[in-house]
Amino acid sequence: MTNIIGSIVGEFLEVDDDSLEEGWGLFMCVCISIDVSQPLICGSLLKNTGLVDDLWVVLKYEKLPDICHKCGRLGHTYLSCIKFLEAEYVGGDTSLSYGP
Repeated sequence: MTNIIGSIVGEFLEVDDDSLEEGWGLFMCVCISIDVSQPLICGSLLKNTGLVDDLWVVLKYEKLPDICHKCGRLGHTYLSCIKFLEAEYVGGDTSLSYGP
């Protein structure tokens, strides 16, 4: 299951075995390699894998430099994001789909 979840976002590298213990509840920590030129994925639907029925998996990222919580790209924050600034100017949707 960890390989499947990791491969949704990028290339699966490893799982933190401590995160598979009971104390983590519904969370697990997976190390992946991602293409930083593409927007991050905030979640994905896992189709029936035989282990569980369809399941929406919410993804959270740690230790990333300047992530834009509006467009999901690295390298700038939402305060300097063209999509956010345009939406703010015209009174459009300024919700932050990628956090915090």
